[in-house]
This record gives sequence, C-alpha cells and structure tokens, in this order.
Amino acid sequence: MKPAVLYNELVEITKSLGITLRKEKGRFRGGHCIVHSEKLLIINKLSPQESINAVILRYLAGLSSIGTVFIKPAIQELIDKEKEYLEKEAQYDPILIDAPKESTTEQ
Repeated sequence: MKPAVLYNELVEITKSLGITLRKEKGRFRGGHCIVHSEKLLIINKLSPQESINAVILRYLAGLSSIGTVFIKPAIQELIDKEKEYLEKEAQYDPILIDAPKESTTEQ
C-alpha cells in the first residue's frame, strides 16, 4: 500500500475513534496527548510520510478501543505487527525489568 493511501486510511480510523489529528512544525517525532479532555495526535508535518504513518500506527496499536471500528484487513495486519513489536519492546524495557515483582505468597 502506498504511503499516501495508508495515511488517508489511518486518518479515517482516527476520526472514527474521535481522535483529532494535528500536523505541526517543530523538532519532535509526534505522539498523543489529551488537552481539555480532547484526544489529540500531534504529527510533525516536516517528517517523511512513512514516519508519520509509523507514529499513527504505533498510537493505534496501543489503543484498546480500536476494535469498535471497522478496519480494512491490510491495515489491521499492520496494526497487529506494531502491537507485537510494542509487546516485545516492553519485555526488554529496563524500567519494567527493574520493577519490583509482586509477591504471590502470603506472609
């Protein structure tokens, strides 16, 4: 799928989930935030199309509410691959590795 076509599909998904997508200039990769209870996904308009798509895919992969909207199978596959990557990344996150483990035995 061409990057521009993928971008248009991802924008439609974010809109259907009630997420506002904003393109801004600056020295940042992009990411999500909540401002006055409005969900925003901020994208650096100076980034290449592939990077913009990656930011949106990563955000969508982390959402639990994504199953509430229809997503084309090809795009769902990309989101699933990103979810797998995020899960693997979390396994090796030093913060998570050093976190204290909960005890399963009662004292």
